Amino acid sequence: MKLSLIEKLNLLENTMYKNKKNTKHSEKEKSTHIIQIGIISIKGERCLLEPLSHKRSFSPITIDINIIKSHKIKLEHHDIVSFESYGISVTILDKISHIDAPHAYSLLALTEAGISPYFPQKCIDSCSFFKTPSIKDRKDYRDIFLVTIDGEDARDFDDAVYARPDDNKNNPGGYFIIVAIADVTHFIKERSILDQEAQKRGNSIYFADRVVPMLPEKLSNDLCSLRPHEERACLAVEMRINSDGKLLEYQFFKGLMKSHARLTYNEVNTIISKTTNPKEFLNKKERVLWDESLKHLYDAYNILKRLRNQRGSLNITSQEKKIKFNDEGQIKEILWFQQLESHQIIEEMMILANVAAALKLSKAQKPTLYRVHPTPDESRVTNLFNLAQSLGYPLKPKSKANVHVFNNILSHPTHYRRMMNDLVLRTQAQAIYTPFNKGHFGLGLQHYCHFTSPIRRYADIIVHRGLNEVCGFDKNDKTNIKNLDHQATNQLEELGSYISATERKAAVLEREVMDRYLVKHLESRVGESFKALIVGVNQVGIFFELEKTGAQGFIHRNDLGDDFYVFDEKNHCFFGKRKKQKYQLGMMIQVLLESADAKKSKTLFKLIHITKENRSSSKLSKLKLNNERKAAFSKRKPSSEKKQTEKFPKRKPITEKTQTEKFSKHKTDDQKKNKIKTKDSSAKPLLKFKRKPKKK
Repeated sequence: MKLSLIEKLNLLENTMYKNKKNTKHSEKEKSTHIIQIGIISIKGERCLLEPLSHKRSFSPITIDINIIKSHKIKLEHHDIVSFESYGISVTILDKISHIDAPHAYSLLALTEAGISPYFPQKCIDSCSFFKTPSIKDRKDYRDIFLVTIDGEDARDFDDAVYARPDDNKNNPGGYFIIVAIADVTHFIKERSILDQEAQKRGNSIYFADRVVPMLPEKLSNDLCSLRPHEERACLAVEMRINSDGKLLEYQFFKGLMKSHARLTYNEVNTIISKTTNPKEFLNKKERVLWDESLKHLYDAYNILKRLRNQRGSLNITSQEKKIKFNDEGQIKEILWFQQLESHQIIEEMMILANVAAALKLSKAQKPTLYRVHPTPDESRVTNLFNLAQSLGYPLKPKSKANVHVFNNILSHPTHYRRMMNDLVLRTQAQAIYTPFNKGHFGLGLQHYCHFTSPIRRYADIIVHRGLNEVCGFDKNDKTNIKNLDHQATNQLEELGSYISATERKAAVLEREVMDRYLVKHLESRVGESFKALIVGVNQVGIFFELEKTGAQGFIHRNDLGDDFYVFDEKNHCFFGKRKKQKYQLGMMIQVLLESADAKKSKTLFKLIHITKENRSSSKLSKLKLNNERKAAFSKRKPSSEKKQTEKFPKRKPITEKTQTEKFSKHKTDDQKKNKIKTKDSSAKPLLKFKRKPKKK
C-alpha cells in the first residue's frame, strides 16, 4: 500500500517513540501500552510519578523506591522522565531533564510533541563539506551597502536590504531596492537527507529560552547566515517602485554579497529619532549608516506605507512577550513586544520582495506554495461586532467584514485596545500554504508568498526552487529536475497542508512554554495582589490577564462572591441578583494569587474587588444600557403608563422642613392622647418597666 506524503512524514516523526521489544509482556499488552511524560516526586521512602500538565493528566502512580535507586539512569527528585505503562506495570524509559535545569520546559514540550531538538548525525556530517561558493556565475553584490536589521538576540540573519533613489529619469521620486536572501537551496538539494529533515520539521521553533532550528547549526548560524563582513551566497531581487509605491519591475539574481553592518531594531530606531529631533546629533558611525543606507530605506518605507494604508491592511499589533534570563537561567524580567518604526521598515521591504516572488512564479505559471489568508468567517465577525457595540464602539448597523472596519476597532482610543487587538486576531481565518492563489486578506494583496526566510520556513525553500527553475539558475544541477513529483499541484497541496500544521503546532508549543515560564515567575509572588483585565466570559466563569506580565488566570462563577450571579451572554458579563455587582468583559479587577505551580503549569487566584478604574471604564456600556431602557420605556402605551402612575403615585421630595413638620405632628398627637408634656432629648425615658420579682 502506497503511503501519502503526510503519512510518510508522520511515520518519520514517530520513530522516536519506537523502543526495544520487551518479551516479558503479552501481545495484547504491547498493543495497548502508552508512552507518557511525568515528574518523579520522592517523599521519604515513597515515590510517585505525577503529571506535568492538566492537559495531559493521569492519576499519580506509586513506584517502588528501590526501582528508582537501582535504575541504570540516575534518577532524582523532580526529574522529568518518559515512561511506558502496561496496565499496572510501569517502565521508565528516559530522563528528559530536571525541572529546574535550563531549557527544561522547552525540552518537555518537544518531547511531548515528538520533536527531537537534535539533528541526526548523518545531517550533521553532510554539512561538514559545505563552503561558500565562488563568484562564478553569480552577480557581485559585495560592494553594495547591504545591511541586516534584526533583534538584539538574533543569531540567524537571512535577509539584507538596500535602497537608493532611482536614477531612471522616467521614474521621478521612485526608488531602487535590493532585498538579498540567503541562498539556502545551494546547500539543501531536493530529496537529500537535509531536505527530508527540513521537510519533516517544517519550520524553526522559537521558545522563550532557546531556538530549535529547521536546519543544522552549520547552515542556520553560519553558511546561510548573512553575518557582517563575510562573503555569503544569496538569491537577490532588484525592484523599482514609483513615487506612489507601485512595483514597476523586478528581477532575480544569484549573487555573492557581504553585509556591511549588523544592525538592531533599537539601534536603527534611535538613529531615525535623532534625525527628526533638531537637538540630537548623530555620531560618526551613525552618520555613515544614515547617509549610506538608512535614509533611503526610511524614505522608501514611507512611500510603501502610504500605499499600504490606501489598499487597506490589518493594523494588528503583536502581543508577543519576551523573557530575559540571568546567567543562571532564571527569569530576570518579562517584557512586552514593542513595535518600532524600524520593525515596519523591514516588514515593508519583505512584503515587497514576497509580492515580487509570487508575481514571478504566477506569470510563469509555475506551481508553488502561496501564502493565503482567507476572508474571516461571517459568524465570527458578527460576534465580534456585537461585542464591540456592547462595549460602546461606534459601529454602523450590519457592518461588513473589511480591513477598514477592523482597523477602526483597533484604533479606537479605549482601555480595551489590547483586548480588542487579541479578539480581532482571533476572528481572522488562519493563513495557510496552498498552491491555489486566493489572495491575502490581512495584507490586501492578490499575489503573495513566503520568500524571505528559507532558514526557518520550508515553504520558502519551495519558492526558492521554483525561482531557480523559472530564472534558469543551477542549470547543471542534476537534482533540480523539472516537474518533480512533490512539485506537482496535488503533491504541493498535501505538502502545504502538512507544513501549515507544523506551523500551528510550533505556535502552540511556543505558547505552552511561555505560559509555564509565566507561572514560574509567579511562584515567588504567592500572596500578592495584581490588577487584571477580564478577557473572556462564559457560563463557567471569567478569564483574565494580569496587566504587567500577561499571565492568564480563571475564576469560577461560584467564586465571584456571596451572591447569585446570572450569565448575560449578550452583554458578556455576570450580574449579581442581590448586590447588583457586575463582572463584564474588558473590566479591570483585583485578584490575589493563592498558589502557583510551574511543574503542573497551574495557578489559583482569588477575586478581591473591582478597581475604581473599572467603574469609569464601563461608563460607555452603562450609558448605552440606560439609553436602551429609556427607549424601551418610552415605547409603552399611555394606558399602561397611567395605571403605573396611579398604582405608584409620586412621593414628595423629603426635605429638612417636611421631616421636622412630620415629627412635630406626631409629637402633638402623642401629647393629646397621653397628656404627656415634652421634655429634653437628654431626659430619662418616660415609661419605665419594672422587673417581676423572682419566685423563691
